[in-house]
Amino acid sequence: MLSRRYLSALLCGALMVFVAMEPVPQAKASEPVQLTAQDREDLARLEAYLRSIDTLEGRFVQVSSDGGFARGSVWLDRPGRMRFEYDDPVPILLIANGLELLYYDRELEQPTFVPLWQTPLWMVLRERATLTEGIDVVGLRRSPAELSVRIREANAPDRGELVLRFAPQPLSLLGWTVIDVQGVATEVSLVDPRWGVSVDSERFESRHLPNIGLGRR
Repeated sequence: MLSRRYLSALLCGALMVFVAMEPVPQAKASEPVQLTAQDREDLARLEAYLRSIDTLEGRFVQVSSDGGFARGSVWLDRPGRMRFEYDDPVPILLIANGLELLYYDRELEQPTFVPLWQTPLWMVLRERATLTEGIDVVGLRRSPAELSVRIREANAPDRGELVLRFAPQPLSLLGWTVIDVQGVATEVSLVDPRWGVSVDSERFESRHLPNIGLGRR
């Protein structure tokens, strides 16, 4: 059986933080920044961009500060649906179906379900994706090549922090970094993403997987 630490790390890397099964030491929390008029303008622009995203198909590369590395494929159909499929040898499949997140170990044929609203993914997958409503902004950086915003849920800081990275011109999502409560950073970069493509709804179905009726809590 996969260790809880390994399970949690994979979920974090895919922009999702697993609901804690046991207490873990927490890193010092970042303080929210005082937003300037320019900050608020940029946040409004990024929020509008996220809400305009409908579908995505592409590849991703995942690297974590504790030495982890993985590749895989990603599909998105907003609102609510996303699929992360890791390449071998990582036997993990993650499916968000609009209501819940399925973590599936293909090797063990073992499912685990988490309410989608309990994951950072919800901030992006919800119909009105938000960077401001119920969100603490703890960092905002600008450069000619990248605009990034570091956020966390205001009422759930123990779920970690999320950094969204964008290319400024034209505005497009480059990837994200999840920083868990222990301070481990996992960076996911999109590779050759294709936006606005047709995505088969079967990508977000799980009924064909063995033991799918198990693992609900």
